[in-house]
This record gives sequence, C-alpha cells and structure tokens, in this order.
Amino acid sequence: MASLPPFVPKQPVQKIAKNKPLDWSKVRKKIEWRVGKLKFADLREYHAIFMAKFLSRAEIDFLHGRVSTTVFMANYFNPALIGDLKERVLKAIRKIRAKVG
Repeated sequence: MASLPPFVPKQPVQKIAKNKPLDWSKVRKKIEWRVGKLKFADLREYHAIFMAKFLSRAEIDFLHGRVSTTVFMANYFNPALIGDLKERVLKAIRKIRAKVG
C-alpha cells in the first residue's frame, strides 16, 4: 500500500519542529482558560463536528484513528478522491486556524 500524502500544512509542522516539546499542562491550561474544563475526547468530538462540514463520517473516523487503515482502504478509499480529501482537510484546517486566531 502506498503511503498517504500528509494532511497537515507544512508551516505549523515546521514551527513545531523548531521549538522544544510542548508542555501539555500549559496547553491544557490555555484551552481551559478559553473554553473551560475540557477532556481530550470532547476536543476530538468538537473537531469531528467541525470537520463534518468538509468530510464524510468515514473520512473523519479514519483521520481520528477510529477505524483501521485496512477497513478504510477496503470499504471507503477511492484513489480518485484522495487528492480531494487532502484539499478538503487542509481547507478545514485553514478555517479552524482562522477561528482560533
């Protein structure tokens, strides 16, 4: 199976690579300061709800790791649409980044 193209814009990855590892307690405090107490599962669910504007449920489950690659590839993957999936994911990420600031 060929590897899938990256679904994360290069700019944030490059910024992260230049910095020291994140202190997750600080990240959690910043999120809780903005939106209140939050569990990771809640954050994933909010992300899924937002991504539903751009992706199908099967695509979201695949990107979130809720379905194995083999199940996705056997039942949902269409090579003609993988470029479109990447573009829709990146479009959604741009919208999220615009909302977060």
